[in-house]
Amino acid sequence: MEQVAPATVRVNIISLEKMLRIMHDERFSTMKALVLVETPKDAVQLIQAGLSVKEINVGSLSFHTGAHLVTDAIAVDMEDMLAFHWLHEQGYPLIAQKVASDVKKELWPILEEKTSFLKKSRKDESLNSGNKVNL
Repeated sequence: MEQVAPATVRVNIISLEKMLRIMHDERFSTMKALVLVETPKDAVQLIQAGLSVKEINVGSLSFHTGAHLVTDAIAVDMEDMLAFHWLHEQGYPLIAQKVASDVKKELWPILEEKTSFLKKSRKDESLNSGNKVNL
């Protein structure tokens, strides 16, 4: 990460736990920051703890077991979808943009189109178990 940042930009790599501890410290109140997180769930956790965010830019999410490819660089699983749904419901713009030179695309319509089978699968699980599932 430090290797790709311009010389005029200071890079600090910290854990999610440390960010949660220090983000309200007065020393950082005037700092403008680009916050990178590993998962959409991490973004939700930071926002719920009070981090002010203008938009959520999703550059890439790696494919893993249980994930479904929705763009050439973004793969989501049910946990990711629940986090993105919460972010969308809270009014945060969700943007898909792998690199700065790419055109920004609204991610939510892509997620709705490409993951409709996840919703059906989740509802089927709910019907079989007798539990309600909100998607």
